[in-house]
Amino acid sequence: MSAAELAAYINGMIDGLPDDSDNTEIKVLRAVADAITKLVDEVAALAEESERVREYLDELDCDLGHLEADYYGCEYDESEWLSGVDQSEPIIFSEPVPDSDESPQKPESGDIGRDNKG
Repeated sequence: MSAAELAAYINGMIDGLPDDSDNTEIKVLRAVADAITKLVDEVAALAEESERVREYLDELDCDLGHLEADYYGCEYDESEWLSGVDQSEPIIFSEPVPDSDESPQKPESGDIGRDNKG
């Protein structure tokens, strides 16, 4: 049973109770049933909005792929890029990541664009 169906079932059970306006327990049950119904409606609205956002992001991703292909001059095929990659395993880099207190060395202004091998 979905949440909406359960909320409707609870509301039906409460509607079958005697209409005793002095009974505090029945008042509380009706208020709880109303709250559940409102929550179910809000969750359904959020699910719809989430689906719209997901579809929009998929469109943006596709558009970005076309822009990248135009800019870099090649077709981007996601299936080729992901082939042979086990996504459940962590990526291990060959070079260690520097400690946070070490800052990367900046090149001298005259060293930019030169080969510093000698």
